[in-house]
Amino acid sequence: MSAFRKFDPSAYFQDHAPTPAKAANPAKEEGNFSGISSFSGAAPVRTEAGLAAFANLAAPPPEAEKSAPRKWAEGYARLCVMPRPAGFPAAAWSNLVDAGGRFIDRFSAQAAALGWNATDIFGCHPVKPFERIDMAGFLLLMPAGAEVAAITADTVTIKTATGGTLRNFRRSRLGAIAAWELDIGAAI
Repeated sequence: MSAFRKFDPSAYFQDHAPTPAKAANPAKEEGNFSGISSFSGAAPVRTEAGLAAFANLAAPPPEAEKSAPRKWAEGYARLCVMPRPAGFPAAAWSNLVDAGGRFIDRFSAQAAALGWNATDIFGCHPVKPFERIDMAGFLLLMPAGAEVAAITADTVTIKTATGGTLRNFRRSRLGAIAAWELDIGAAI
């Protein structure tokens, strides 16, 4: 397991200022894999359609898609500085903040592109955030020391500290709010 680098909100906004997307590099001819002949041992057939298809596969995503959604980054920054809500165990709160930072750094852009929202990830009940697990986003349910291993449009795969694998399915959380939206007036 790699060491976690603490998320610095001010550095994030300095490093991730909006920039125009870069144009994709043109494909090189030697990388063409068009046609079944490349699998049969025969010399590959290079066609314009094959080169165009390969260029589309090899094109990097635009710069805007490589960074965390701004609302999530700002919300996570609030989560880092807000006091722990009443009834939320200190270890669970610390785990949420740590897991949230790792997720923002590594998977937030991909999750947003796949349609995940803040309550799918950081969701909780507005009054009983720790007790009501039916409204919990997957980060509130992650065991201590676990890491997100993969994310798809419908699931997130989590690797536990003991080497096990958990899968959390995306579902509707009506009435849930993101953890950074909690009313902390009754904070400990």
